Amino acid sequence: MNVSVVCCTYNRSALLERTLRTVEQQQVPDAVTWEVVLVDNNSDDATPDVIERFAGRCPNVRSVRHEPQGLSRARNRGAEEANGELLCYIDDDVQLPADYVARAWAAYQDGGWDLAGGRSVPDYEIDPPKWLERLPRQKLNGPLGVHDRGEDDFILGPDDDFWPAGANMLIVRNIVDQVGGFNPELSRYAKSLRGGGDNEFYRRARDAGFTVGYSGSCRLGHWAPATRLTRRYFIRWNIIAGFTGMDEALPADTVFWLGVPRYEWRALVAAFFGAVGGMVTRNRMLRAIDLSNTIGRVAGYLTGRRTKELAAPDPPD
Repeated sequence: MNVSVVCCTYNRSALLERTLRTVEQQQVPDAVTWEVVLVDNNSDDATPDVIERFAGRCPNVRSVRHEPQGLSRARNRGAEEANGELLCYIDDDVQLPADYVARAWAAYQDGGWDLAGGRSVPDYEIDPPKWLERLPRQKLNGPLGVHDRGEDDFILGPDDDFWPAGANMLIVRNIVDQVGGFNPELSRYAKSLRGGGDNEFYRRARDAGFTVGYSGSCRLGHWAPATRLTRRYFIRWNIIAGFTGMDEALPADTVFWLGVPRYEWRALVAAFFGAVGGMVTRNRMLRAIDLSNTIGRVAGYLTGRRTKELAAPDPPD
């Protein structure tokens, strides 16, 4: 089996049905073998009926119900069930072009990477507000699941931390086992905004020596509902993202003040004055996002949610 399209879902039957219509319309060369693995993360809406109807129309579909909730757990179950050499993780609210599977396989064959992020562009429910259009692309990655670095394919450099969005992940199957799967502690549950499991997985894979790429040719549209196109949502998302954080070792010489790295206090002061100064500029929302994320990080350290593990010091010359 060449490709397994893995879709994890929870209580979003209408969006899921919309997504599966585009999966059903895939035009895949006969030489490429593929399947669809649907993981129902214990939904109690019409999701089982949607999956049953879809499976009745598409013989290459398999579904499994996974009761322990959490997106990372569902993704790990999807990997266990998949038979494909390449896993294409998609969200349950995306729109696939008809050649998505074919392009994903071609990108893997030619890309030279072990795991990659495909291009995810916003599928807006309404016209986006002007302040959102002024934000850098990277600021849309988390809140909207957007990852748009253009149409080209390339390998991420060693210091490139513009991590792929979870809505469009391309991962060689055996790497999931070698890296250890997605971290259940960094997992979205039901309607919570907590997450970060996808970013942490990519970081852990690169630290283990695997090559991370970006595939602009493997494109999809990711649903951006009106409820997420508000200042309140962006600020709330960034506070939570900063609070939960990713488990990463701090520099060995880190100095703490009140349990918080000293540099985070400095960042908080700088972000505060940046937000105050930005109130009269066109960049005020960008400054507010930076402040929100910094507040979340400081709060995460104060409450013990963020790690305080120190990296091993560099060996002496």
